[in-house]
Amino acid sequence: RTGKAELRSPVARIESQLPFTIRLTTCFRQNPEAILPPIMNRRQYLAGAVALAVFLVFGLWWRDGPQLQTPNIVVLTVESWRAETATPERMPNLFRAAAEGSRYIDHRAISAWTAPNIIAVLTGLSPFEQGVHARGQSISAEHEVFLEDLAAHGWEVASLQSFAAMDVFRNLGLNVTPKNDPIVWLSARLGEERPFFLWHHYLRTHLPYAPSDKFRGRYKSLTANLDPEAKERLAVVQSASTIPAGSVSFEASDVSALNALYLGGVTEFDDWFGRFWGFFNRSGLRDTTILVVTADHGEELLERGNVGHASTNHAGHLHEEILHVPMFVWLPRNREGHVVEAATDHTDIVPLLQKALGLSPAPKSN
Repeated sequence: RTGKAELRSPVARIESQLPFTIRLTTCFRQNPEAILPPIMNRRQYLAGAVALAVFLVFGLWWRDGPQLQTPNIVVLTVESWRAETATPERMPNLFRAAAEGSRYIDHRAISAWTAPNIIAVLTGLSPFEQGVHARGQSISAEHEVFLEDLAAHGWEVASLQSFAAMDVFRNLGLNVTPKNDPIVWLSARLGEERPFFLWHHYLRTHLPYAPSDKFRGRYKSLTANLDPEAKERLAVVQSASTIPAGSVSFEASDVSALNALYLGGVTEFDDWFGRFWGFFNRSGLRDTTILVVTADHGEELLERGNVGHASTNHAGHLHEEILHVPMFVWLPRNREGHVVEAATDHTDIVPLLQKALGLSPAPKSN
C-alpha cells in the first residue's frame, strides 16, 4: 500500500513499531495466552521474548551506535623522494606508522617533474589527458575533477604551499592558503563536522640539499679531508635550486658525499613525519581521516652524470631513479599492516580514494 517515495529504512520501520512492540510486550508479560497460541509452551514464549529483545537492541544500536563520519582526506607529497631510500633503518617513524597501514612497493610517478605528477595524484589524469607538459600550461576547465566534486558535496578543499597558485595547478579545485603549517591548519578544524581534503607538499628534500646540522653527520665525516675542488662542487649542491646538466663537472668520487646530503634530507623528513604522526593520532584524526603519503617523483644522484630532475637539470628522463617512488596509505579505524606488491602509479590514487569513500571510480584511461 506504500508508494516508492514513502518507503523507509529498516531502522525507521523499527522505530515506527516501537509503541506497538512495547504494548505487545506488556500484554505478553501479563497474559501470554492472550497473545500467543495456547499450543506454545513457556520455553517457546521465553525464546520469542529473547529474540524480540535482541532485535530491538540491534535496531537501537544501529540507530544510535558510533558511526564513522564521512572521512577527511590528507594527501602528503614529498619532494624528490626515491623509493629505495625508504627503509626502516633510515625512516623508523614512517615504518612504525606503516605497521598499521598499506605500503605500496611497486609504485611509480608518471613524469620527470612535479606538476604533471601532482595533477595525476589529485585528479587521476595521465599526462596525455592533462595536456600539461611545461610551465604555462594547465588542465582544461572542462575536466570534471575529483576535488571539485568533493567541494560540491561539502568538503573543504585546501592546499598550503605558495607554488600551488601557479598556472600549472589551475582548474584543480584547490583553495590555496599559503604559508600555513599543516598541523596548525588541521588543529583549527578538529571537532568540525564539515569534512576536508588537504594536500600538503613537503619541500625540504628538493635542491639545494641542505639538511639541518642534526642530519649532516655522515656528510661531515665523508668530507673532512676533501680537496678544494670537490668542496666547491658540493657547495653548489648545497646552495643551488637548479643545476643544469653540464654546468658542474661532477666526479665519481662525489657520489658518496652527494648521497649523504640527500639522505640527510630524507631522514629529516622522517623526523618531521614522526611529529606529524604523533599529532595525527593524539588529535583523533587517525580514526576519521584517510592519509596518503607519496612523492611527486624521484631524483637523479649522478647515475647519468646529473643531479636533480627534469625541472632542475633540464635534461629529464624516465629511468627508475626518477619514477620509482614510495607510497603509504592509512584508512580510518584500520590497524592492519599490508604490503601491496601490485604495480600502481599516481593515476591510481584518486580511484583508491573514491573506492574508500564508496564512490564509483571512473574507468582508467589507456
